[in-house]
Amino acid sequence: MPKQKIDPFICPLCGKPNHCILQKNGVQEDCWCATETFSAELLDLVPEEKKGQACICRDCLKKYRQTYDA
Repeated sequence: MPKQKIDPFICPLCGKPNHCILQKNGVQEDCWCATETFSAELLDLVPEEKKGQACICRDCLKKYRQTYDA
């Protein structure tokens, strides 16, 4: 079975657009996520086959923080 291509513009957690500029132009400083911190626990929620392939979206980051950082 061929490996599924991962869309780098889709959040690996919710399946919605992640608005990642880094994937578009390769300049991390331009992306909203450049000033954010993603905990190891949040990154562990990404399915194994999608790790390092697509960025988590702002909404998922916000929901995670509201749930676990409260």
